[in-house]
Amino acid sequence: LPILAHKVPEVEAMVEAARAQIAASELAGMFDEGDPEVTCLWQERGRWVRTRPDWLRAHWKRSRHTLLADYKSTDAAAEPGAWSRGVLPSQGYELQAELGRRAMKALGDGDDVTFVFLAQETWPPYALSMISLDPEFWAYAARRLDLALALWDECLPKPAWPCYPPRIAYAAPP
Repeated sequence: LPILAHKVPEVEAMVEAARAQIAASELAGMFDEGDPEVTCLWQERGRWVRTRPDWLRAHWKRSRHTLLADYKSTDAAAEPGAWSRGVLPSQGYELQAELGRRAMKALGDGDDVTFVFLAQETWPPYALSMISLDPEFWAYAARRLDLALALWDECLPKPAWPCYPPRIAYAAPP
């Protein structure tokens, strides 16, 4: 991706920090083998579905285990709890993770799949968190994706798509 010349040193510092933090983690070596930006296409209930994880590594740790990773830089905190409660659900990233798991299952590498987000802060020291979903969040993601696909199937033949309610919405404190 093109970036402004004055941003290059900062991006290089982020890359160096991310590599060091990954090398000191349980994901050490994840980028030794694998493929970036793999487009995965499959059919689910008669419709084509696609996803493109940032990194795909089959046979992780010398097993049938598949590792999918997606990198996210963030101006918010990358602390796992805060990121999991705020950024992840607000952006629908759990749907991206579920699509990755379904892709591996449909394409024959779904025996044991880990999808991990690499969330990195955009300010020094460029802290990086490695975040996946717990079983309850995976179940939630699967339900949300099923609902989204059902809505797609329902709306595709129609000329109109659902929008926001035609009434005043009242916000409540969290």
